[in-house]
Amino acid sequence: MPRSGSVQRAPVLEVSLVPGETVPPAAASAADPQVLRNPIVEQIRRGPGGGRIFPPNKPRDITTIEEDELARLRATAESMSGWHGSVARFLIGALPFTGLRPREIRLAKLDDVDLANGLWLVSSPKGEGRWAAPGFARIPPIAQQAVADFLAERAEYLAGEESEWLIPLRGLHDAKAQVPTITEASDHWLAALKDEVARRSVVKFRGWKTMRSTFCQNAIDAGASIEAVSKAMRHSSTMTTEGYYDRIRSSRSFAEIDKAFERPVKAK
Repeated sequence: MPRSGSVQRAPVLEVSLVPGETVPPAAASAADPQVLRNPIVEQIRRGPGGGRIFPPNKPRDITTIEEDELARLRATAESMSGWHGSVARFLIGALPFTGLRPREIRLAKLDDVDLANGLWLVSSPKGEGRWAAPGFARIPPIAQQAVADFLAERAEYLAGEESEWLIPLRGLHDAKAQVPTITEASDHWLAALKDEVARRSVVKFRGWKTMRSTFCQNAIDAGASIEAVSKAMRHSSTMTTEGYYDRIRSSRSFAEIDKAFERPVKAK
């Protein structure tokens, strides 16, 4: 029995908003009527069978880079000097043809690259330590020259020093450091490089992962089977690849509609 002057609270209905999870009718009927006037709970009750399934959030469309944009990116990278230019030329020359994720190439080791056989050991795959194991990516002939050029420039950059990382980065990596050290390129450094390339080339793209979707798009459009592309992208099944490709096509279809309705601007 509540104490004098205290406010009696209505029981709280525990409602999970986890995508795909349902709320059973019994949970709703057992709650206090005042609680059930909550608009979210009412929506749940009006659902089929007295329960409502919250659909998962729709993933945003995946974008790709067109061939003319890739040409502009390559030209921009060629004009860049120093280590920034070396890494930019490497990423733009290799990523659209290998399907590698940015993290996989950032954490790659020098020994992962077998240029003679056109193979790349993906030693740090997505899901590493949980459900994924190292696998191989193909380095097709069209990308091999870019990789070879980068390896030569990498040796010049290191100037006799050694590093296990494929993309090493020399600098003061600690606030208290007095002497430059070499470590792997950071996410922040690669993101800043992407911004620099995009600004110079006037080609907008979300990030280096856009090169992976470009690989998928170009490979399938060029006639590669969905099975071959799925294996190259190291997807768990072809269904994953098909869904990935459908999201790409959705984005590209909007661009095609925009182009279809382009009208020249009349001078006033």
